[in-house]
Amino acid sequence: MTTQLRIVHRTGYTYAGGVSASHNEVRMTPRASRQQYVRTSRIDISPLAWVHSYVDYWGTTVNAFEIRERHQQLNVVATSVVDVTRREEEIPGASWDDLRSEALRDRRVEMLELSHYVDPGGELRRLTAAVAAESTRPADVVPVVVQEIQQRVKYLPGSTHVRTRAVDVWGGRGGRVPGHGACRHRCAAQRRDPGSLRLRLRHS
Repeated sequence: MTTQLRIVHRTGYTYAGGVSASHNEVRMTPRASRQQYVRTSRIDISPLAWVHSYVDYWGTTVNAFEIRERHQQLNVVATSVVDVTRREEEIPGASWDDLRSEALRDRRVEMLELSHYVDPGGELRRLTAAVAAESTRPADVVPVVVQEIQQRVKYLPGSTHVRTRAVDVWGGRGGRVPGHGACRHRCAAQRRDPGSLRLRLRHS
C-alpha cells in the first residue's frame, strides 16, 4: 500500500533588537529509502540567504545557510511530497547473536556508544534487560519498552533544554508532572534529527 504525504515544516524566530548576521543548518529534507520515495522537496528561507547543501555521515541532507544583512525575523519553510510504501511482510531482523557480534559492534559503534546525556539510567536499563530476557528476538523488546516510555514520559513544552539528560527526563527531574518524566523532543539522542535546526547568532 502506497500513501502520498505532503509535509510542511515551519520554523520562525523573532529577535529583540535584531541581529546583523546568522549562521544556520537545517535537516528538513526527507531521506529516500526502499519504502519512501521523495517526489519533491524545497526549503524557502526569509530573508534571502546563501545556501550550501551536503549529505552528512548518516545520509541526511543538510542545508547550511547564512544571512549577512540586519534582520529581526527568520523564517524557514520546508515543503516535501513523499510516497510511502508500507511493507506487509514481516522482516526477520537481527538475532541476539547478531547483536552480540564484535563485527556489528565495531560497524555501529557511533550508534551504540552511550554518552552522559543519552544514558537512560539504571531503572530503564533493568526494565529493558528484564524484557529482553523473556523475548525470543530483539525486535520483540522494542514495542514493550517504547510503550513503557510513552506511559512514563509526557510532552511538556519548555520543560527541557539541550543539556537535559535522558536519565533526568525518565526520573521526572526534567519536567513538571509528579511521577512522570517530561521531554521537549521526541527522543534524546546524539544523532542529528532530519528535522533539527541549529542556530549561531551574532547580536549587535
